[in-house]
Amino acid sequence: MKSWGIVIVIAVGFGVGLAAPRWAVEMGISTAQTTAESALGVKTVSTKDSMKVEDFWANTELEVSDLKKYVNNVKCHENKKNFLACINSVLFALQKTNLHLNFDGTIAQNSRRENKLDNYNEKQNLAQFLNMPTEGLSDRFNFDSLWKSVLALSQPESKKYILASGVNGYLSIMADPHTYISPTDFFRQVSSNNERSKYFLGLSFEKKKERTFIRKVFKNSDADQAGLQNNDEVISINGQKVEDMNLSDVSALLKDKNQKTFPFLVKRGELTFIKKLNRTYRVLSQVQSEVINNGNKIGYIQLSKFAYNICENVRAEIEKMKPSTLNGLVLDLRDNPGGLLTEAACLAGLFIGEDKKIFTVKYIDGSEEEVALTTSQQVYFGPMVILTNNSSASASELIAGAMQEYNRATIVGERTFGKGSFQEIERWNESSKVSLFKTQGFYLLPSGETTQLKGVTPDVTLDDENAVMSEADLYQFPLHYKADKRSTLAHNLMYKKSNHANNCSLPSVKDYSSDKFIASAQQVLGCEIALSAKADDKEQNINL
Repeated sequence: MKSWGIVIVIAVGFGVGLAAPRWAVEMGISTAQTTAESALGVKTVSTKDSMKVEDFWANTELEVSDLKKYVNNVKCHENKKNFLACINSVLFALQKTNLHLNFDGTIAQNSRRENKLDNYNEKQNLAQFLNMPTEGLSDRFNFDSLWKSVLALSQPESKKYILASGVNGYLSIMADPHTYISPTDFFRQVSSNNERSKYFLGLSFEKKKERTFIRKVFKNSDADQAGLQNNDEVISINGQKVEDMNLSDVSALLKDKNQKTFPFLVKRGELTFIKKLNRTYRVLSQVQSEVINNGNKIGYIQLSKFAYNICENVRAEIEKMKPSTLNGLVLDLRDNPGGLLTEAACLAGLFIGEDKKIFTVKYIDGSEEEVALTTSQQVYFGPMVILTNNSSASASELIAGAMQEYNRATIVGERTFGKGSFQEIERWNESSKVSLFKTQGFYLLPSGETTQLKGVTPDVTLDDENAVMSEADLYQFPLHYKADKRSTLAHNLMYKKSNHANNCSLPSVKDYSSDKFIASAQQVLGCEIALSAKADDKEQNINL
């Protein structure tokens, strides 16, 4: 069986299991290129590189009748939840169009400035329609007519993509936010590929008060080499103003794979200037590392995704740093959407040793719980900080939460996203060209406590002005998992609040780094109590 999932924060790819259990994945499909292929080499453009998800949908047999099984005027008015699901289907379909849904039940063209909906915030988008059924206003909406208008006003080549978006908008309400359909070939050729594309430029965006900002610049990427920085406000790209664009439009500007230079007009503080981003067609590694020297020799590892061979790559980076000479280690899981759980189980072993419980699988259907153990020997024994933010999701949350419960690492940053569910793949409507990713259960921390909706609460909390909202904030009907009292008790016993960070009197802020998360991690690791706890950490062994 196959297990993974997606969260919209930016999309969160999600993991696979271990080899034996029911939830394990045998991919049997196109996967990432091996590390032996030069990460810096320029490779020939393949079919999958030049195709967008819309192209994959165009090759499926999806028809209007498939949507109508879910979204039709009779069904949509059966109750309030059905009504919201049908509204959501229309909103999903309009996200990448220059159209909006009026409150009188009609579709109209508009400029982006007129469209106040946030492409990624389902809960916010639905808020304006929430009370229409109780106020007697839902009869304004004839969903059969609405969908005729949507399809008539959409580009013909996008028809199947629009229909699929409608189905997924409906499923997000009536099933759950992570049950969705996808072209089977898209999964095989693209989304299952855990290596970054050579076209990845190394930055992500966010909207704040209708202005576009760079949320993150990835270390050693083309964007990094161009001098772009986190929090830069983007005024224009290639001379095109972004003020009236949504995030999909901004990303689309960078998708011309033949274009090598992208002039960015950005504002940083009071200064406005141009930065030229040059595409180098490098495949950027998911692991970036360096040794930080600020009086203490501290290793820093940024892990962007739990992709293939990540565990071995991290092990190699730690050994390159000579772990016995390090005074501390920072593992940066910010904006890490998860990935392969086999890699997560291996990675955890590098810090707590093998055969330790790292997570448990709990199926909705009541199947027997399955326990996953760490699979690698410990290579680093010193003090450790894990950095998290609201976009740390899925496998990232499991690692951060488990290391916290084992009292193996101090968590610094923001509460994590709160996605603790997993999905399995099956045929949709007996179609070999469309797959259904269906939520089947939850992943639990070693204590049995869930990360679903709760996320992982840091030991040292930092407020990030660029925070993305959590699972609970984004979706109208997020999944709930009720942890039993024994799990909560076990969690509290394992993770005592008397951790290093709370016992340590942190020094005043020093300008160790322009990144306040890294600066705080350095301070925690520089604390005398944290350093003196090194020997205790080495001997600590919690049996679960």
